[in-house]
Amino acid sequence: MVNMDEFYYFINLDTTIDDILTFVEASKTDVSTTPDFTENDIHNALKTNKITIYSSHKIEQGVFVTPSKMIAHDYAGSNEIYSKTVQPSDIAWISTLEGQYVGKL
Repeated sequence: MVNMDEFYYFINLDTTIDDILTFVEASKTDVSTTPDFTENDIHNALKTNKITIYSSHKIEQGVFVTPSKMIAHDYAGSNEIYSKTVQPSDIAWISTLEGQYVGKL
């Protein structure tokens, strides 16, 4: 069985600064959705400047996050899922479904 945290880590070893997007950029160039994070949710986040993020790890600077609880659950398995409501600008986005929490800079 694949350890999703290790899998995710290795995927992101190839990520460079050029791959980092703002949420606005991601919503225009790399729109990805899931059944629990839809295009309507993307528009809501843009409108309200708030988004709930989830992770299989405690949410702090440097942790990979997703706005999809389903994806976080895949990574967490039977472990706890953490959540936090933040501004989209608190995330260094790779797509609308994944990014790294940077917090308030």
